[in-house]
Amino acid sequence: LVNWASGRGTFPEKIQQLGPAMSTVLFAPRLLWANVQLPTAVLPWVTKSRLARVEAWKTLLSFAGAGSGLLTLAVLTGQGKVELDPRSPDFGKLQVKGTDTRLDIWRGYSQLIRFTAQVTMDEKKTIAGRVSEANRLETIQRYLQSKESPAWGFLHDVLKGETFLG
Repeated sequence: LVNWASGRGTFPEKIQQLGPAMSTVLFAPRLLWANVQLPTAVLPWVTKSRLARVEAWKTLLSFAGAGSGLLTLAVLTGQGKVELDPRSPDFGKLQVKGTDTRLDIWRGYSQLIRFTAQVTMDEKKTIAGRVSEANRLETIQRYLQSKESPAWGFLHDVLKGETFLG
């Protein structure tokens, strides 16, 4: 649980040997995997220890409660606004009043939620608020490309002839 909460995911034994190769292709593969593992730690078939499940619930509820409270406080005091549509690139981010600054306090979970929403709804929303159809395959490819290591991403950009942003 401590490893998952701190971003050190535990790969299954069969995948463990591929760690160095995954680090070549992906940026922080253990962090990506920990982001999937931590929320599932509350499930009895994932975490056998009752004590660890209780701590996982406490961690999950504290994280969600503190984050939601912080964002709500910022909105209620007029210091910023928060996008609640999971199809938007600004989902869950605090936009500081009067600036273009956006703060993402969710440790990468908003990206996973946005990716899941765009793939399941087959729609995306721009920062300007325009909703359009999203190609599922293209959404998956863009998400995976955003998780590439710097070296692999550079190679990908050179071969493709354009950067991640186009």
